[in-house]
Amino acid sequence: MNSSAGVREAEHRLLRSLRQPSDGYLARFDRVLSVALSRALIRTRVTPNVITAVSLLIGLVGAALLASTTSGAAFLGALSLWASCILDGCDGEVARLKLLTSSFGARFDAATDNVVHLATFAAIAIHLSRARPDSSFTGPAVLLLFGVMVSMASVWWGINRYPSDRRLGFRRVYERIASRDYVYVVVVLTAFGRLEWFLWAAAVGANLFWLSLWWWIRAQRTR
Repeated sequence: MNSSAGVREAEHRLLRSLRQPSDGYLARFDRVLSVALSRALIRTRVTPNVITAVSLLIGLVGAALLASTTSGAAFLGALSLWASCILDGCDGEVARLKLLTSSFGARFDAATDNVVHLATFAAIAIHLSRARPDSSFTGPAVLLLFGVMVSMASVWWGINRYPSDRRLGFRRVYERIASRDYVYVVVVLTAFGRLEWFLWAAAVGANLFWLSLWWWIRAQRTR
């Protein structure tokens, strides 16, 4: 009896340890769902890299649906992107639970995240240009994609190349902001047919993000 209780306690401790300090402020709800799914996946032969690949596939399918002109398909695409986010948490969790962590897996996960990021933002611009041909969204779309790509490079240089235990203070804040929390906003605005609000806000926000990050990095160096 004591042995059984000890095993359950060890399992609970391990599952609690799956929560990462880099989790986004809204994506912590994803972690609840992903941990529940990971508990089922560890009983299968599915590997973490397979989960990453499936997450990428679902994310790309979601982006393709989001780019369509019909509101129903676009909303289904937004939900698919949310599902991709949940699976994106499962790969690392399963890797730690099965003791299958690797540098390749971490790089593969980061690369697929960036691909889904870019696909999502491009899909939003395509959706708006198709659904509202009388309006021009070229300016904010170009500004958004530029800001996102520079932000990705800035996050890698200013944050991700450092070990996790050194990503403290503002580094941790920027890391959380750079997560996929925006998917929740995309789901809500897609449901209400207001994705243009996201396009304009993200176009400004992405560039303010990398500008403020580099300002902070420079301020740290001059101390």
